[in-house]
Amino acid sequence: MLWALLLLLHLFFHNQIGATRLRDVSTDSALELALVNFHRYAGQSESTYVYAKPFYIHSVGGLLERSLAGVLFTGYKNLTHAIWLGINTAAMQAEIYDQKAGGLDDIQFKLGYDLLKLEDAHGTLYLVGTAPTGNRPCSCICLPTVGTKNGSFGFGLDTQAVAFEIKDCELSLSIDLKYRYVFSSHEYQPVYSRIYPRGTIDVWIALNVPLYAWDVELGYDLWWLNKEKIITAGQLCKKTACALSQKIYLDVGYTAADIRLRPLIAVGASYECAHTNALNQWMMWMTAGITF
Repeated sequence: MLWALLLLLHLFFHNQIGATRLRDVSTDSALELALVNFHRYAGQSESTYVYAKPFYIHSVGGLLERSLAGVLFTGYKNLTHAIWLGINTAAMQAEIYDQKAGGLDDIQFKLGYDLLKLEDAHGTLYLVGTAPTGNRPCSCICLPTVGTKNGSFGFGLDTQAVAFEIKDCELSLSIDLKYRYVFSSHEYQPVYSRIYPRGTIDVWIALNVPLYAWDVELGYDLWWLNKEKIITAGQLCKKTACALSQKIYLDVGYTAADIRLRPLIAVGASYECAHTNALNQWMMWMTAGITF
C-alpha cells in the first residue's frame, strides 16, 4: 500500500522528511481568532462567549498529503471586570493516505488581564498553556495523529483599536502576539527518542470592516517553530531545521445585535504558504457563536 511505502521512506530519509512539522489546530491563532476576537470585544457587557467552528483542512508537502475535518470549540469567561479565562480545543479526524485517526486535539488555556478597556480600543496581556492529549508512541508524519505529547507554556499580547473611520464605518485593527515554550517528550521516530521542540511564535494581524450587521475581516498569520533537538536512546544528538509558514484568510460574518444572545454566523477560508519544513495548506470553516 502507498502509506506503507511512505512509512519506509520516512525510516530511511528521516532527516529530510521528519523535519516537516504538522501545525496544531487548537493553537492556530488565525483559526481561533478570526472574527471571534472582534465579536467578543464588540460586546462589552457580556460575561460568557461560546463559539463552534466546523472546519476542513487539506495539507500538502513533498510526499505528504493530509486532510483534517472537525470542530474547533472556543470559550471565554470574564471572571472579573479585567480578568478572563479562555479555553480552546478541537474534536477532529485526521487522514493520511487512507489511514485515519480521530480524537481531541491539545487543549489550550489562556488567562488574561485587560490593561486597557475602552469603547474603541483594548489591550490585554495573557498567559497561555496547552495540555497534551496525544498518546501515540510514534510521531512518524506518514501516520495520522490527533493531539501531541508536548505540553507548553507562554504568554501573549492582544490588542484591538479603531484604526480609522470612513463616514460611519469604523475600521478596526487587531494584533495578537503569542509565544509558547514547548516541553520535551519521549517519542519513537523511528527509534526511541527524547524530543525537545523548544519555542514557537504566532503573529496574527487582522483588519475588520463592519457593514451594518455584517463584518468582513482580512487577516494574516505567521507561525514559527524553533529548531528541535532530538536525543536518541543511543545518546545521538541532532537538530532539525526551524519551521516557518505564513497564512492569509478572509472571513465574512453576520451578527444579530438586537437579539439578547447576539449570535454570530460566519464563513471563512485561508491559504497557508510553507517556507521552511512546514506544509502548504488551505482551509475552510464556518463559525457559530453566542454571548450571554
